[in-house]
Amino acid sequence: MSQHRLSRIVATLGPASSESSVLRRMISAGVNIFRFNMSHGTHDQHAQMMKRLRAAAEHLSRPVGILVDLQGPKVRTGLNDGGGTILLKRGETIQMSFNSGRGKRQAVSRPGHIIVDSPQLTQDLSAGDHILLDDGRLKLRVEKKTEGKLYAKVLREGLLKEHAGVNVPGPLTSLKAPTLKDGRDAAFAVAQGADFVALSFVQSPDDIRRLKRLLTRRIKQGSAVKMPLIIAKLEKPAALEHLDAILEEVDGVMVARGDLGVELSLEKVPSWQKKILQAARSRSVYTITATEMLQSMVENPTPTRAEVSDIANAILDGTDALMLSAETAVGRYPVESVHFLSRIAAEADQVWLEDTMRDFNSYALGGWEDPKDPIHAIARAAVDLADFSRARRLVVFTLTGRTVPYITRHRPATPILALTPHEETQRKLCLAWNTTALILPRAADVAEMMRNGLRLLRQKRWIREGDTLVLAAGDATLPHASNLLRLVKVGPQD
Repeated sequence: MSQHRLSRIVATLGPASSESSVLRRMISAGVNIFRFNMSHGTHDQHAQMMKRLRAAAEHLSRPVGILVDLQGPKVRTGLNDGGGTILLKRGETIQMSFNSGRGKRQAVSRPGHIIVDSPQLTQDLSAGDHILLDDGRLKLRVEKKTEGKLYAKVLREGLLKEHAGVNVPGPLTSLKAPTLKDGRDAAFAVAQGADFVALSFVQSPDDIRRLKRLLTRRIKQGSAVKMPLIIAKLEKPAALEHLDAILEEVDGVMVARGDLGVELSLEKVPSWQKKILQAARSRSVYTITATEMLQSMVENPTPTRAEVSDIANAILDGTDALMLSAETAVGRYPVESVHFLSRIAAEADQVWLEDTMRDFNSYALGGWEDPKDPIHAIARAAVDLADFSRARRLVVFTLTGRTVPYITRHRPATPILALTPHEETQRKLCLAWNTTALILPRAADVAEMMRNGLRLLRQKRWIREGDTLVLAAGDATLPHASNLLRLVKVGPQD
């Protein structure tokens, strides 16, 4: 790679990326965070993969974050009679019902009768509501509702495969996240020390609050360091209606364009992507843009020009990270996909370093800041001071990493070095734009903390004599260090 990459990369694990050699190559190619999709696999399988991943990261001496993606209240169709596909003909009326049987007693879908795996679907929908199957490839309209059954007319015909996703554009009040399965998976995530937990199909801030309660009960002594960062996946129109309230509850959001593009008119997805990214960054909330970033590379060794433009535009919209899904989980070219994404992102990232784009970026960011939270002021002042002094590095001392997104929201041209005593915080900062996190043991006071920090950075060759640095701290929890901001020049003994 010819240029330094500022944006982060999230890659989904799967059969194509399960071998240790592939994991090492993906990390070397630029993956910062690996996603574990709890819609597939068992806890034992995921635990084994996490062990393998951590060994690969240790081998390369690279911090790598783990993101556990909870399935959420996803509705799917059941098995098909005979295991093939079922033709749904335009104009025909089919019956939809729920069956809770297992094994030999499990009902199967057949022509004219479709089985779904959630009773809430038949409870919440009424005549006139639309149902989308298999990522919107098939479309139905509810004509009639009886006890536990729906009768729907096929508006868009096609072949229905087994376990096809079911989407409903409107809110489903009976389908609440997290589900019982999510609760078990969240407990597993905490036990495994996951750094991020993503909740699918969020519809309101109440969904996030319920997840927080689940996680808090599993964290010993309520440690803020050990609490995984919570990511809300925005893929339902109901979530967009409550966007501001959701942003108040989360550490990050994912623009999940797959399901969002099914439940929302496709032409509205790009504008909502921009609105979500801007609103999240203005509140110092991390952002991930996902779905079909390099979809063609599932089968092909190079991306399309449209995909390259899509990636660049997501970065220019202000995303912190880009996520690969099928490309690295089941694709033929997982490592090559990461290489291409890293190269494309590095090129687009440089635009942020241009004065005209940074001026526009600051204007678009708006003036949202919490006057009750001094970290906002420290972060803004640190960025302005780094710009004015042409500092070589912006060094942040932090316990939990909380200060860093307050700084990165301003997209400083100065590279950020975060020093923390906790490996958990170091891994969480894998999601922070233009940030490198290093481990610095706890100090007794501010003077020792800064002295040890400068010595570490000299040893790691991140700084040298004569460099101008901005030092900041927002949560160092040392005497007189909670609101630290200093401008220093590196001397011969530092």
